[in-house]
Amino acid sequence: MIRHNPNVDYHITVSIDCKDRAKFSDFTRCADPCVFSMSTWAKSKETLRKRCVNDKMDRLGRNASVGRAKESDHSKGAEMLQEERFIKITGHLKEEGSDNYANMAKLLGVSEGTVRKDLAEMDKRGLVKLVRGGAAYAKNNLTRSQLDKRSMINREEKKQLVQELKYFVKNGQAIAINGGTTSIEAAKFLVKNYSELAIVTNNLTVVDILKSKKSFQIVVTGGIYYDRENTVIGKQCEDGIKNYNTDVALIALNSISLEKGVTDFRIEETGIINAMIQNTQRAIGLADHSKFDRIACMNVCGLEIFSEVLTDSKIKDEVLYKYKNQGINVIKAREMAE
Repeated sequence: MIRHNPNVDYHITVSIDCKDRAKFSDFTRCADPCVFSMSTWAKSKETLRKRCVNDKMDRLGRNASVGRAKESDHSKGAEMLQEERFIKITGHLKEEGSDNYANMAKLLGVSEGTVRKDLAEMDKRGLVKLVRGGAAYAKNNLTRSQLDKRSMINREEKKQLVQELKYFVKNGQAIAINGGTTSIEAAKFLVKNYSELAIVTNNLTVVDILKSKKSFQIVVTGGIYYDRENTVIGKQCEDGIKNYNTDVALIALNSISLEKGVTDFRIEETGIINAMIQNTQRAIGLADHSKFDRIACMNVCGLEIFSEVLTDSKIKDEVLYKYKNQGINVIKAREMAE
């Protein structure tokens, strides 16, 4: 079962299990973690994606709010976290191609000085390209593609590598699962092979899969809904994850190298991954053979953090042994997965 961490500030999360203990109307405004049934979740999927909990409570002299911050709040001068500005700038420049400092400052509701600092940092990371008077979108080999298209890439290999989870995940354990297409295959495997699990996730596609198993308890963290990845993101989400101590964290990895460790093009996912790793007994990386020996724009963590990195049988032996010789426990799936 999930163990609450008393050393972390309380945050409201959404908990879903098989017991019909509350209706969806209770979810929209309440002061406690909300529990509602799988059938209610299925009926209210679209509503959940577009709405957020907007309840305020006073704790230790502070106000805590739950839900998605509206863009209008930012335009009125509410402070936006740097990672959120990075996400918005990247999306804006991808659509427009380029823009100047003044327009982006107005878009974000911050000063031009803040925009200049953000863009300078993003330029260092390869997220944008600085141009005279502003910045342009930087295309690279690891830019985000549509989620449904990515889910089809190396799909059989992903199905194969998650078969190895049967050696590491046990019934009754608490599991953390992050965003990503390999996580989708992991969720399908868990539904098929386990009868009782508690799962903490920010991945709503994973929730859609897990909801079919009525005996599973699912905790969906609060935060900002990110349509492109169908996930929940942001500092609020990261803080929510830290409320739960899990037995195993299943982390879908985007890019792996001995030089940089784990890197990712999903700048909004890096904090989520680290929050899950910091609050688990065992971190297991999930990466098909194509994810090895490549570097994305964002540094995430070192490979040594993972007890195991599961991959498929197509990984080349020289690549496998190169990582093993550096102490990275890469496990190659069997040729014939069950």
